[in-house]
Amino acid sequence: AANYAVNSAGSLGLPNGGANTRLINFLRSPVVSKTPSTGAVNISKTTNITVQFSDNIDASTVTGGTFQINGSVSGIHTATFSGGGTDTVTADPSDIFVSGETVTVTLTTGIKSTGGAALSADHTWHFTIPPAEPSGLSATPISHEAIYLAWTDNSDNETGFIVERSDGIHGWEAVGAVGANVTSFTDTGLRYSWQYYYRVSAYNDSGSFGYSSGASAWTWFYPYEDCDGVALNGAVWFADVYLPENSPPGTVIGTFTTINPTGTQRYEFYPPIYIPGIDNDLFQIVGDMLITGKNFMPDFETRQRYRISLRSIDINANYAWCHAEFGIVITDVPEYSPPARSLRASVRIDSETADGTAAPGDTLRYSASIMNEGDGDVTDAVFTVPLPSGTAYAADAKRSDPEVVYNAVLNQIEWTGDIPAGQTAEIAFDLRVCEDVNTGDVIASGEWSLACDTDGDGVNDMTVKPEDAETVSSGVTVVVPEPECLTGDVNGGGDVTLADAVIVLQILIAGESDAPALCADADGDGKIGFAELLVVLRRLAE
Repeated sequence: AANYAVNSAGSLGLPNGGANTRLINFLRSPVVSKTPSTGAVNISKTTNITVQFSDNIDASTVTGGTFQINGSVSGIHTATFSGGGTDTVTADPSDIFVSGETVTVTLTTGIKSTGGAALSADHTWHFTIPPAEPSGLSATPISHEAIYLAWTDNSDNETGFIVERSDGIHGWEAVGAVGANVTSFTDTGLRYSWQYYYRVSAYNDSGSFGYSSGASAWTWFYPYEDCDGVALNGAVWFADVYLPENSPPGTVIGTFTTINPTGTQRYEFYPPIYIPGIDNDLFQIVGDMLITGKNFMPDFETRQRYRISLRSIDINANYAWCHAEFGIVITDVPEYSPPARSLRASVRIDSETADGTAAPGDTLRYSASIMNEGDGDVTDAVFTVPLPSGTAYAADAKRSDPEVVYNAVLNQIEWTGDIPAGQTAEIAFDLRVCEDVNTGDVIASGEWSLACDTDGDGVNDMTVKPEDAETVSSGVTVVVPEPECLTGDVNGGGDVTLADAVIVLQILIAGESDAPALCADADGDGKIGFAELLVVLRRLAE
């Protein structure tokens, strides 16, 4: 560093001047080098900025205010600084730069050396981030000697785009350029039946940077022609023929004919290898007919046009042949909408008694109404009813629907039948109340299910259960009759015998017996005593 005397009026004096001068210390050669350098181009968006000074730098003086970084698009950048105490300082910006922008870096006089020397003036320079490379490049042949290119523009400050091509033998060469925001290019004057490779880059005043991903295409085939053309359904080559979507494999699309000469011809796809953009593998030629391939069923929503390439060959002169290409256009067919089917069921259980109760051994009537409320017929609907608890199937009641089947293995009733649109199927069968039920039990309709396979694929397309449909809440309450008592039948044996007299005597003597039948109480006092003994002895005497 060099020392210069400056007087109090601000003019520069000689070194070590008089009493009215003060000493200011400047860096001799403040900036030795910097990276990126002044005017640098093609700089990475994630670059660091490194500056070498003439002296070691005081780290405390290097801040965002003294080491300023400003992108023309991204604005002011903060950074992390390293290298303090040495002569080289590196700034690591906290955010990446924007494609195509110019970055300005300014070092202010606030930066000082470890000895206190400052920059004599601000130091500013610029460098440039390249435009973003294009993406999504596609190449499509449009004739025997032309290929159409299209891509996506990802930058907003390009001057234009440069298109480069390779024929697979020679290296890359620029074949065209387009202006800013243009995203297509047609390459012409090409060789027929040849594969070409392409890439595209954006450029501006700073140069051309970053290539798109590559794309390639074959030009159309243009062999030697010995006829005036091939027709498909009377349409000459390059014409379109139409095929309805969902046509099954083996569908005949049309018939080929050869125009002048009209001798005996055979037809084959050409060339015999797979070529991008040609869909020969989806079709078949059988004799002079074009049909859809065995694994191909066109769908309009997926793709609307296919392309085939073929040739006709004179059977009597194999060297005489003719090339043709056709478009197969898929036409939209209204999607089939199957008839709507809507099933609903209503079930109930009824007793034959006036009060609606039932006793063990009684017969109950289970009835179901199955309604098809849709506009399509239902065939082979299956109605399944597990037998309600406390009941058994009463096949001998002779009132059950003849189409109802009892499945003893699953203990359920099964019915299968057809229900026309808007119609109702009525089915019924009899149940018998089991002997082991108790008074107060309620026999209800319980679980059931209704299923239908509408398309015949073995899988139920419609299943209705009680929680999905109307079920008439019905049930029958069980009332078990009290057993009849014979006066004097103390032991409940169904008759009056000497054993009843013994029980009464035991009660009179000991005051207890083994479960006497209190319903044999003769005088209604709720006890077994002398009155009952007299009744027993009188019946024995009779």
